[in-house]
Parts: sequence; structure tokens; C-alpha cells
Amino acid sequence: MNNRTAVALTICVAVIIGSLSCGKTLYNFAKNSERGKAGLTEKSIQVGDHKIVYLEGGKGETLLLVHGFGGDKDNWTRFAQQLAGRYHIVAPDLPGFGDSTRLESAQYDINTQSKRLKDFAEAVNLNKFHIAGNSMGGWISANYAVKYPEDLITLTLMNAAGVNPPEKSEMV
Repeated sequence: MNNRTAVALTICVAVIIGSLSCGKTLYNFAKNSERGKAGLTEKSIQVGDHKIVYLEGGKGETLLLVHGFGGDKDNWTRFAQQLAGRYHIVAPDLPGFGDSTRLESAQYDINTQSKRLKDFAEAVNLNKFHIAGNSMGGWISANYAVKYPEDLITLTLMNAAGVNPPEKSEMV
């Protein structure tokens, strides 16, 4: 191995090790930057057996944002940037996702998650509010609307799971 190859190999190894060790730091910086732009603060509350971590900020009527499968509260930060001036935003990590507790012995079906969302809303003193859900969060939000209509002002579904369209799209 000549000197140039050894130097190039050393630089490559240093870049790989550096990027691996800085990856979490860069991710946290970007995440906190997005939260800051939206005026959201991370909070947590114990609800039943689960610790639920959530983002909150903004002023006005409350808008509860429910993420999809494999998502978390931070999926909403850019969306919240556009709304935090008009709405009080609350975006939880559903139990079993993100930073909220996941218990091996617990159920995470749509009905159970809807009930947990109701318990969360009561625990953080949400009275009448708007709810919006994406994908699985849309299904949970729709289920919530059917079970607890008195809690809601409006329901917004975005690419909601569990909803069958009257006509199948070309993609389907």
C-alpha cells in the first residue's frame, strides 16, 4: 500500500467514524430546530400504565394531531409551523410509539388507542378540540370521533387507514 492509498483510507475511516458519532447530535439539532420554528415544547404525562410524551405550543382553539404507524409526534412539526399562530397544537406520541411507553403486555389496536387518546385528552385538560390524523392516526381519530363526538369541533383525516374510498384510485 502506497502513502496516497493509506492517507485516503485514513480519511475515509475518519469520515465514517465522525459521521456515525455525530449522527445523533445532528438529528437532535434538526429535530429541536423544527420544534423551535413551530413554537413547540416537549412534555410528558403519566396516563394509566403509559408515560405519554407530546409536543405542545401555539395559541387558539386546540388541534390534536395524531401520527400514523411507525411515526411520532415530530412528524407534525413542519405542519404545526403553519398553524401554531392560530391553534393550540398538541401532538402526542401514541403509546407504543416514539418516546411514549411501550408495554409488551398491552394491546395497541385501534379501539384501545382511541380510549388511550381520550384518557390523554382528559389528563391534559382538552375540552372541545379539533382532531387531525394521518394514516393509522386517521383511523384512530375517526374511531375517536365516533365514540366521543361531544369532544370534537372538527375531524380531519389525511390518507387515513381503515377508510375505504367509494372508487379505487389508479394507484390501488
